[in-house]
Amino acid sequence: MWFVIESYLLYVNQAITRYKKEFGSLNYRFRVGQVEFIAIDAQAIDGNPQGYMASSTRAFVKNVSLDIQSYPRVLLTHIPLYRQDKTDCGPNRKSEIINQFSILLFHRIVRFPDRREIAYQNYITEESSKYLLDSIQPVLVLSGHDHDQCDVVHKSKYGPVKEHTVGTISWQQGNVYPSFMLLSACDFVPSNTSSSEKPVLTQLCFLPVQLHIYICYLSLFVLTVLALLLGPAGSMHLVKKASNVSVTSKSEKISVERGTTVIRPTAKKNISQELEVSVNADVFDPMAKTLPRASKSWTKLVIQRLVRTFRMLTIIAAVNVPIYMLLLFKDWID
Repeated sequence: MWFVIESYLLYVNQAITRYKKEFGSLNYRFRVGQVEFIAIDAQAIDGNPQGYMASSTRAFVKNVSLDIQSYPRVLLTHIPLYRQDKTDCGPNRKSEIINQFSILLFHRIVRFPDRREIAYQNYITEESSKYLLDSIQPVLVLSGHDHDQCDVVHKSKYGPVKEHTVGTISWQQGNVYPSFMLLSACDFVPSNTSSSEKPVLTQLCFLPVQLHIYICYLSLFVLTVLALLLGPAGSMHLVKKASNVSVTSKSEKISVERGTTVIRPTAKKNISQELEVSVNADVFDPMAKTLPRASKSWTKLVIQRLVRTFRMLTIIAAVNVPIYMLLLFKDWID
């Protein structure tokens, strides 16, 4: 058991080192317009108080609380703040609400056997949540981890604070209704807290249901294959070609017979009638109709259709290679 814990902690340290190398500090702050954003390492704040991760996060929060708050603040945390079981998340949530208590885990905050470090948690503890709200004094809290929408209003000694848990942007992460949130930060400092102008405005934006799109793609693909395999053989084209040839040859024959002789109206009428009868005979003659079909066997026709279908499928696959690659390699792990 201890070997497993040590291996896991070693993996965590390696992941933290890689994260710092690529993205920078785990706790940081930045300003957009006249709004200050405070990002904290929520995965560590409930860990061992004497440990480096938890102590550095709490020290960062303390420094933020000691600074004079010149701008409205937005708290960014991956783990949502504490909420009671069966808390209503609003009309935009599609999945079941995750509670603190679980029949399998008995509690949604799982610690290692040494009871110091946290192995997994769905929410920050109630004490740490209150500490963050009272220290940072945010006007809005944005969180994730849950992969689905959840709107909650928290109580703090400075007044109510709204938290919005943002859903996932990918349908492959357990939510078939992907979404993102548009946030607008004001470019002015409100003169007082009772001002009607809000420093931060949010708009939830839902993306198309990706599963429905792929179902449409699959349906069109099946219909395309059926159309290529069961489509008409093109016999009408063969009939038209035969009739054109017969008409041309008959007209050439008449023109040769005429020569330089002047044809009377009665002779013209007889020739036109003969021409019409010969054309009709050529078109509706059963032998002429069956000759093209006899020359093309059923086996050859099937082979041609299979070749045509394979050619079309190759083109379709070549066009959709990026989509296939995204579906195949949806999760990249270094």
